[in-house]
Amino acid sequence: MTKKKDNLEQAATVEQPAENLGAVDTASEATDATLQAKTDSESVNTSPEGATGDLNAQDVNPFYTVVIPFFKAKHREEEVVKVIESCAQYLLENIHFVTIGDQVEYTKDMFIEHIEYNGAEGSQLDILEVLKLAIVSESVSEKFILIEPGSYLIDNVGLCHIAIFKHFGMLNPNRYTGAEAVMMKNTAALLSDTLRLAAYDYNTHCPVLLEKEKLTEMFEECPEILSGKYHLLTVYGCAYAVHPIRLDFHTDGWILPVVSQKPDSKTVERLIADKCFLYLKHFQENVKFLNPFLDTKK
Repeated sequence: MTKKKDNLEQAATVEQPAENLGAVDTASEATDATLQAKTDSESVNTSPEGATGDLNAQDVNPFYTVVIPFFKAKHREEEVVKVIESCAQYLLENIHFVTIGDQVEYTKDMFIEHIEYNGAEGSQLDILEVLKLAIVSESVSEKFILIEPGSYLIDNVGLCHIAIFKHFGMLNPNRYTGAEAVMMKNTAALLSDTLRLAAYDYNTHCPVLLEKEKLTEMFEECPEILSGKYHLLTVYGCAYAVHPIRLDFHTDGWILPVVSQKPDSKTVERLIADKCFLYLKHFQENVKFLNPFLDTKK
C-alpha cells in the first residue's frame, strides 16, 4: 500500500471540508456520502507553527508521555499493543508510554510504566479518573498525548499534528444513540448554558495533546464536570482549542473512522491512502486494515 510520507506539509495546509462528515460505516462505496449527519460549522485553516509555537519552547528534545487508558471490560490487550507499536513507528518525538487502568499482560516485558486503576468499564467517569491520575503522576509529562485503544497512527506525524484540535462541527446529539446521545446532550447544555461556549463536537477519536495545568483549571472552575456526565475532550476542546479544524474523512488527510463491522474493503483502501490516523470501532473484525502499516504484524 502506497503512503504519502510528507505529512509535515499537510499540517500547515488544511483542506476545506465537504458538508458531510463521519465514518466508513457501510458495506458499499455508493453510500459514502450519507455516512454522517451534516454539521453547521465552518472550517478554519491553521498552521501548526502558529497553533503550537509554545510547545515546550524552552526545552531541548523534550520527552512527551503517551497516556493510554486500558479497561479490560472494554478493550482487548492487543489493541493497546497496536497503539504502542503505531506510536513507536510513526510519532516523530521523544516519547515514553504510561498505561492507566488494568494491567496489560503483553507489555510487562516492555519499558512501559503502569498506573493502576482496576475494575473500570470505560465510561466517561473512568476517563475522568484516568486524567486525574495523569495530572498528579510524576511519570506523566506536563503536556501529554492521550490516545485511546482503537485509535492508531498510520503515517509519520509530529507533535504539531496532534496539538491541532479537530472537531466534527457543531455538536449534534442526534448523531448519537443511547447513553452516548444523553451524554452529548448534557455536554451541549453545559457548554452553552453554563460555560457560555460554542458547542463543537470533539469526539473524533484522534490522539490529543492535553496540558495538566489546563485540565486542573477546567476541573476547578467547573466542578460539575467531575460528575462524569459529560464528554471531557469536547469540553476541553471547546474551552482551550486555538484555530481548530473541522474534519471530513472524504477529503482531508487526518483520520479514517471505520465504524462498521463489515465495511467495503475497496472503499477503506481508497480513503485510507492519505490518512495519518485510523480509528477502528470493531478491532477484531477490522485489524486487517491496520496491520499493513505496522512493521510487526500479527
